[in-house]
Amino acid sequence: MTRILLSLSSMAPLVGIIALRVSEGSITWAIALGVIAVLLGLFLPLVMLGRRSLEARPIKVAAVKDESSQVPAYLLTYVFPFAFATVDSTAVWVAYGVFGGLLIVLLVRTDLGLVNPVLLAVGIHSYAVTTTGGAAVTVLARTAPLRGSQILATPIAGDAYQLSKVV
Repeated sequence: MTRILLSLSSMAPLVGIIALRVSEGSITWAIALGVIAVLLGLFLPLVMLGRRSLEARPIKVAAVKDESSQVPAYLLTYVFPFAFATVDSTAVWVAYGVFGGLLIVLLVRTDLGLVNPVLLAVGIHSYAVTTTGGAAVTVLARTAPLRGSQILATPIAGDAYQLSKVV
């Protein structure tokens, strides 16, 4: 469920752009989509705050790579094309729906849900961390964990963690 909520929150900018695009044709649809965009964005704090109650796990950091650079690629690939699309028929709405459904499936089945523009907008970066045991995990944090350090991290979804504390 957490992965789904993270994936849906990453779609907030996309839905917001579509709301702006349809505002010329239908203010009702624009308001409805704007409300949906805000609600999707609120899933992120819901997930992040809800996971804080879980017990943090120790992780010994062997290597760190900032993966936040994937956010602009995500925006250019999945969001930017909608800034110029027109919505003038039912077929276009259906196409948006099919694309949105496919995007949700891909976000949920991969780690793309962690490539989240909403996370980066609030200052949380995504780091690919290799542990001293050789495992690869994703750590969401405001600052990069240091190589050689030990951190406490709360599980979010799968191999993704939220940095709780540097030990």
